[in-house]
Amino acid sequence: MSKYISLFCAATILSGCQVISPKECQSTDWLSRGINDGNNGRSANILSEYIQACSEANITVDSKAWRSGYNTGIRSYCAPENGYTVGRQGLTYNGVCPNSEFLKNYNTGRSEYELEQQKQELRNEIAQLKNQLASETDREKKKTLKQDIKQLEKRLDNLHRPNISFEISL
Repeated sequence: MSKYISLFCAATILSGCQVISPKECQSTDWLSRGINDGNNGRSANILSEYIQACSEANITVDSKAWRSGYNTGIRSYCAPENGYTVGRQGLTYNGVCPNSEFLKNYNTGRSEYELEQQKQELRNEIAQLKNQLASETDREKKKTLKQDIKQLEKRLDNLHRPNISFEISL
């Protein structure tokens, strides 16, 4: 999914779309925009993009208000417990948090997200093969499809089991 988001962002940049429109530059409450950007874990570098886009429309960004809001929002975003939530939702982390607990929790949540994605891909593949099996008339092809389904179900079952290892010292 993050691959698609990256492609969308690249396409947006290449197409000349701006991060903020001239109309938004005029009407934006920069404190609120900063809070929102911080709450969403955006990089502080977005401010320079705002400044550039708005300067093209001869509008000055209230950088001080934006920074104040951003600092408020980023404190909320960087709360350690939010790291898990961000990772579990499969969201991209932009490296904006100074504390290691956020990153640790993000990595835990992200691992769980990726595991769920793997499980869903296997479920989809199994469903697709079962649909093929239902309409297949050739006996050999049915046998192969059943074997393929069994292998995928086994892989799915292995993903459900926790990976536990023990080390015993005597």
